[in-house]
Amino acid sequence: MSEPAELEAICREAFSKYDKNKNGAIERDELTDVLADLGALKDVPKPSIGSFVIDMFGKIDLDKDSHINYQEFSLFYKAAVRDNQTKAAGKVDTGSPLQDVFVTFASYGAKAGTRAKEMEGKNFAKFSKDCGLLHKKKLTPTDIDLIFAKIKTKGARKINFDEFCRGLSLCADKLGTPYEQVVESVTSAEGPSSSATKAEAVKFHDDKSLYTGVHAKGGPTNFDGSDLSLRGSKQPGSWQ
Repeated sequence: MSEPAELEAICREAFSKYDKNKNGAIERDELTDVLADLGALKDVPKPSIGSFVIDMFGKIDLDKDSHINYQEFSLFYKAAVRDNQTKAAGKVDTGSPLQDVFVTFASYGAKAGTRAKEMEGKNFAKFSKDCGLLHKKKLTPTDIDLIFAKIKTKGARKINFDEFCRGLSLCADKLGTPYEQVVESVTSAEGPSSSATKAEAVKFHDDKSLYTGVHAKGGPTNFDGSDLSLRGSKQPGSWQ
């Protein structure tokens, strides 16, 4: 079994385990168990655990419907598993190509030498344009603004790297393109453009020979996140 397929299997098994009331979603009390098992609560003072869980729930619940569906859970859980695997291997993931892209665009317009840890909306919009993510029908500047508003913490003006990754996943979903292929594209881009020149076309927009899996057959079918079930036939698509 390939690494993406193995991780997908782990994720589905975890979703089934933590979805204790079997309603096809992770509720706030169920998320507490998820975070505890991932080790995310070990450094959180007991009096602060409740507010920490509420904050995390808000970040994972991308469509803000007060439920975490499988697609939202998958984005979060796979990233957490990879992070734990990296730490267990004794590696420090501080300089991945995608993180470099994030820091570069987050720091654009700031004082020379700045390595920003958070990104403003205007920088996220510039990233989307300069890296060739925009599509006149599938992913417009308005879509980018809506995605930014969806992934940022309520009341915040900036996003961190984890939120940036979730935003990138939403972009991939809108484009009907595998997440890994979007990451490969943006990490091979040249970086922020200082001019208003038009971004070059991205390969996966135009070359259908590069489409894989369900995307080669016309793209995934839309699904209703409120009706997810690991036991039924209605399953979300996967970028893995």
